[in-house]
Amino acid sequence: MDYIETIKVFANVVDKGNFTRSAESLGVTASYVSKAMTSLEQRLCCKLFQRSTRHVQLTEAGGVFYQKALDIIDLIGCAENEVHELVDKPQGCLRVSAPASFASFLEESGFIDSFLETYPDISLDLEMDNRVVDLVREGFDLSLRIAVKLPDSNLVAKPITSFK
Repeated sequence: MDYIETIKVFANVVDKGNFTRSAESLGVTASYVSKAMTSLEQRLCCKLFQRSTRHVQLTEAGGVFYQKALDIIDLIGCAENEVHELVDKPQGCLRVSAPASFASFLEESGFIDSFLETYPDISLDLEMDNRVVDLVREGFDLSLRIAVKLPDSNLVAKPITSFK
């Protein structure tokens, strides 16, 4: 179990008041919860709970850790939400390299206008020239190329159209 998951289990134990109710709410065994709490106490080199057969009570150290654990769990939730917003609604600058001969195709196809209408929070930085760019080193997100066969690389290449 990773450390963040252990912290979440710890907070759940505090909220539920004992290992068994916590295990039930998390869909795991009480043994799993117990091992997670033992692991956490060993990591922190202190007791977090005073235990009885039916109840756990936080020690002073446990109370301090609980407050910080809630902050950590909240921050992780906020970070996850921000990432989901970025994924769900693409935004930012998309750097694209394409050969100069591709400019008329992009203009006539209406692809760029359609793309910008679909994704209004994305701005395009389109570099149209015939040089081969290093995508990673030069910070490009995408490179459009006209080729029969591309050289081997660790980049992903997919055909998008064909020309005669």
